[in-house]
Amino acid sequence: MLIVKDVKKTAEFYRDRLGFKIEFVVEEGTPFASVWRDGYKVFFESYPDYNEDYEDFEKVAVKCGVYFMVDDVDLLYEEFRDRGAEFVWTPQNQEYGNRDMKLLDNNGYQLLFATDLEE
Repeated sequence: MLIVKDVKKTAEFYRDRLGFKIEFVVEEGTPFASVWRDGYKVFFESYPDYNEDYEDFEKVAVKCGVYFMVDDVDLLYEEFRDRGAEFVWTPQNQEYGNRDMKLLDNNGYQLLFATDLEE
């Protein structure tokens, strides 16, 4: 689960830029949302005291990320690029045995998508 400022805007980012499906968005009470794609489900949460408790959120978020293993990172890159995603780096082979790419979501979380080069 990722703590975000706005669950609806975040769910829409994942839908529009990354092709996830929005499962649900709850904006009343404790805002909560879920998106899914290719067997992966990501949850987002916010709450009334968010600004006080996460005033340094942007500094924290960029140091945290989610790493997704996918069948074809190059094909996914083309899809994300066509959807208007902006990348920190495009697909490249890494010495640790994966081919991966990295982008930031609308909250500053690092999203890495990788394919195992051994397969």
